[in-house]
Amino acid sequence: MSTKFMYERLIKCQEEQKLVAIYTVREADYFEAGYIEALTASDVMFRARRADGYEEGFVVLPLEMVYRIEIDTAFLKTAELLAKQLGQPRSPAFFDKVPNKKHSLFEIAMDTFIYYE
Repeated sequence: MSTKFMYERLIKCQEEQKLVAIYTVREADYFEAGYIEALTASDVMFRARRADGYEEGFVVLPLEMVYRIEIDTAFLKTAELLAKQLGQPRSPAFFDKVPNKKHSLFEIAMDTFIYYE
């Protein structure tokens, strides 16, 4: 799929605050699940949610690696239900101001999450 198509679909998921399964490996059924935090023309940042309902942290991926997404599956609904039962609501948005479509989420993540001593 084109990155433009995937961008449009992920923007819709972000706007609707959907938990999304994001697949990056075509030969496997492995995926990361999360809520979209930010999206640019080249990459996506999401807050990962584990199968047991707990938040796991942030993941940044190049859009070109995302080949398939799913929403509203039984697995995702179960993860959301477990999160509610565990008192693990969705965290507030990470960004006060949404990054520009031309920004690099990788660079923002590096500046924000990696500390050099």
